[in-house]
Amino acid sequence: MGFCFPQTDAHVHPDFSIDSKGSIEEYCHKALSIGLHEIIFTTHVDTNKKYPGECEMVVDGQRVPTNIDAVKRYAEAVTEARQKYYELGLMVKCGVEIDFYPELDQTFLKLFEDSVFEYVLAGVHRVDDFDLSNKQEAGELYAKYPVPVLLEKYYDLVKLVTTYKVFDCIAHLDYYRRCAPMEKLAEAMRVDYDFIPESLQMIADNAMAIEVNTSALRHGHSEYYPSMALLNLARKAGVLIRHLGSDAHCPEQLALDFENAEIIVYETNIADMDEG
Repeated sequence: MGFCFPQTDAHVHPDFSIDSKGSIEEYCHKALSIGLHEIIFTTHVDTNKKYPGECEMVVDGQRVPTNIDAVKRYAEAVTEARQKYYELGLMVKCGVEIDFYPELDQTFLKLFEDSVFEYVLAGVHRVDDFDLSNKQEAGELYAKYPVPVLLEKYYDLVKLVTTYKVFDCIAHLDYYRRCAPMEKLAEAMRVDYDFIPESLQMIADNAMAIEVNTSALRHGHSEYYPSMALLNLARKAGVLIRHLGSDAHCPEQLALDFENAEIIVYETNIADMDEG
């Protein structure tokens, strides 16, 4: 794999995440083998007590509750890898992907203001408690609401994310596409709803960024998260396109399609500079 520019994968789930395979070491070896210059680990941090089975991490091969101790163990493991792999030409950074929901504990979030956490992603994974990554639940959600109403509910959550200063970036914007029923996908990809530019403006005004997340290809879509139409709207609103993220859940998924996606991000950011 060859990249035109020094490349970072900034959305990577090692096996501290309960749904992931591959140790930090295995990811770092893979990153070096494919020519990445930086990897940002972003283990899942889920704390919504409505779903206790998801509020866990894996530490020393055992599932444990997501708490301060578990998160610190994760950060220590990434710090050890940073020291080891720096000399080998790979920058290793510590981040997290926090599952966002309106009742998120502000006290717990203060943990991530520590400088060891260099990149804090907010992931909006549910609307009205329906899991957007679950085909059955997403189908029920799309059956419950007209598409514009569903999308407005999603973007209301995005707006709420922007009021939390701990977050650096919003993960996989337009994630509602992931399991959208085929007959409703075209409508879900529309970007001409008033609430979308309003949400993008709030992201820009609060100095947050979005990523280009290539995992949409693994989910059967032809466009990344966000779609090109939404990405162009974000650029016009002044939103920073900060990083590429593969959302890898195993080392083989690292830097998925980055050789193509990097051109989009580069040209988008160059256009921003030209217009500025």
